[in-house]
Amino acid sequence: MRRGEYVRLRKERLAVCIVGMPGSGKTTVADMLGLLGFKIVTLGDIVRMEVSRRGLLPTDDNLGKVMREIRIEEGRGAVAKLALNSIKEAGRLCVVDGVRCLEEVDIIGSVAETKLLAIHASPQIRFKRICIRNRSDIPADFEKFKERDKRELEVGLGEAIALADEVISNNDLTKDELRKGVLAIVGKWLNEFEDRAA
Repeated sequence: MRRGEYVRLRKERLAVCIVGMPGSGKTTVADMLGLLGFKIVTLGDIVRMEVSRRGLLPTDDNLGKVMREIRIEEGRGAVAKLALNSIKEAGRLCVVDGVRCLEEVDIIGSVAETKLLAIHASPQIRFKRICIRNRSDIPADFEKFKERDKRELEVGLGEAIALADEVISNNDLTKDELRKGVLAIVGKWLNEFEDRAA
């Protein structure tokens, strides 16, 4: 694709990139934006598909191992590269759930204007949420959960959270309070985007 084509795509698309530690509420926020017409692209699904393609079970260890291998083989932005077609096909408004590093934001930024929204919650609250959702990648105990956090931070998640455009603390918020906070932030971004596109 030529440089001019990338510039055109950036002007026509807004991608809200959601970053946060496991269990912080990223998918809940992405789903809220989905109800507003944003198409959802989940980077974790890219890793899950690769785990499946390799004939592995989607356990926490396998997902972590494959996630690191993809990034070692293709660079820290590799998962976003694999999702780029889905992001382009999503149209004008896209929410990218599960960004893990600034390199991924840069790659997404090649085809869309990006805004980075960090969702924060304490480790204890996040662990409780992960246990409740009961997916196949649930850590066996709090120590395994802390190991998972360390793995996530090693791929650049902390830097992405620290440099986010906005941060929402999601410790004790009700879903309605979280929705109001998300709508206030994203509504402002959307208005700015629409003004520039006009």
